[in-house]
Amino acid sequence: MKTGRVNVFGNYAYTYRHSYLNRTSFRVLGTGDAATTFDRRSRDPEITRGHSYKAGLDVDLMPRQTLGFVYSGFHNRWQRDGQGPTRIRRAGSGQEDVLRNHNITDEPAHQNLFNLNYKATLDTLGRLLTADADYARYASTSDGFLANQRFNSSGQPTEPYQQLNFVQPTDITIRSLKADLIWPVASVKLAGGLKYSAVRADNDFRYDSLRNGSRVFSPVLSNHFVYQERIYAAYLTAGRQLGSLSLDAGLRVERTRSEGNSLNLQQVTERDYTNLFPYLSVGRKLGENHALNVSATRRINRPQYGALNPARFFFDRYSYHEGNPYLQPETSWNYAAAYTYRNDYSFTLSHTRVSRAIAQFARQNEQTAEIVLRDYNYASREDYDLLMVVPVKLAAFWTVQNTVDVRYQRLRFRPEENVVFSPSRLSVDLSVIQTLQLPGKLTLDVSTFYQSPMLNGSYLLRRYFGVQTGLKKSFFKEKLDVKLAVVDLFHTDHYWGYSIYEPINIRYDHTGDTRRANLSVTYRLGGKLSAGQNRRLEEAGRIR
Repeated sequence: MKTGRVNVFGNYAYTYRHSYLNRTSFRVLGTGDAATTFDRRSRDPEITRGHSYKAGLDVDLMPRQTLGFVYSGFHNRWQRDGQGPTRIRRAGSGQEDVLRNHNITDEPAHQNLFNLNYKATLDTLGRLLTADADYARYASTSDGFLANQRFNSSGQPTEPYQQLNFVQPTDITIRSLKADLIWPVASVKLAGGLKYSAVRADNDFRYDSLRNGSRVFSPVLSNHFVYQERIYAAYLTAGRQLGSLSLDAGLRVERTRSEGNSLNLQQVTERDYTNLFPYLSVGRKLGENHALNVSATRRINRPQYGALNPARFFFDRYSYHEGNPYLQPETSWNYAAAYTYRNDYSFTLSHTRVSRAIAQFARQNEQTAEIVLRDYNYASREDYDLLMVVPVKLAAFWTVQNTVDVRYQRLRFRPEENVVFSPSRLSVDLSVIQTLQLPGKLTLDVSTFYQSPMLNGSYLLRRYFGVQTGLKKSFFKEKLDVKLAVVDLFHTDHYWGYSIYEPINIRYDHTGDTRRANLSVTYRLGGKLSAGQNRRLEEAGRIR
């Protein structure tokens, strides 16, 4: 809400969600009479409680200068109590045992982000100076246990009860400074900026086995991992309009220094590298209704902090996820050609080549029967994509936004010295979003989505179909908005797939209570509504 020289804004939301997730997986280890099958079924009830909040203040120091402060954060708690059997059957003997699993997790987490920003409009020619200082801290503690006991077909225990307790605290701090300057010179729009960021992620994963009623520290499974990263960046861009032709070019240089220190393993991974990221875009208007654009750019995508810790996160006794301290950022060259008609219809053809592509890969231990999921750097990933956006107005009150995305993807990875894994897949995404203005100032939205099978590392995700809808009405001269929304109307949303890497034979299907109705009420108190500028801290997006 803005009054005079001061703009004050804020919001608060509380979330309580009681849900469940049904997990099923079927895996075959070995072949013929030596094969063993693992048929896992579990039901995981989950409770999520959360508070999220944001508050900010913008002050006009002078007619062309603004100083702002923004605070945002959340405080959540997620709890899970999962139980279910794993049926283990040997093909040769026909013997079948049952492993009864119990998994309890209690994970509180909170995050606080502080931003101080400054904006100065230097003149009326478009010269602009902005600066931001950010500090963020994220902390969570995952506490619980995994328990199991094995029984024969008669219901008699064949192994003693086993319980693995865990405490997994995570503490991440982020500091960032950046400044940007826009400085038009004649007909050329110049812009440049500097940025510095420092990150420290501390993960102390501790596992204790339960023996004779006492907790015994497990040094083999535990790991204290500290990751530190500093990035120094600078960029310069230039843009010019030559009649119907527009030219934009830029160059960003980044130097990254990082250190991953596994204290338990006494293993340190250091990296120091510099990258250049050029950008070029050429556009041309062909009359009033037609426009063409071609572009080429190089980008970088860094791994999430949690993916670097070599500690294990167990799903059950026979499967776990393990971090990879040797994981490197992926870089990509992106080429695109786009055609736009009347600023509404668009057709974009693009090609992306990714080096050291980050993707998940599963390995299997034949002796222990464990399956291990880990993020790796694939040698490359190739994407060829055709994106079409076609809006249609069926009536004065009825508009439809149609989107078709056709993609061909190819991966290349060398899991073993003499083995090359190179899957490829053609996939199609469809989206139809309908908006209807009904009598009584009611607005109805109906969104339909379809996704064909697609690659996900060494797995193939099966098709997905979903429908969601919402009905909105405003009251009191549009000060009060009431919206009723239904997500996953036909309860078709589930996560299912199977391994396409031949040495591993596994399929899975996870289904939750994703069909939900949400009622939201928004009231505007008065004054001039201004939510403040949306500020995104890039480094915070790598927290998981």
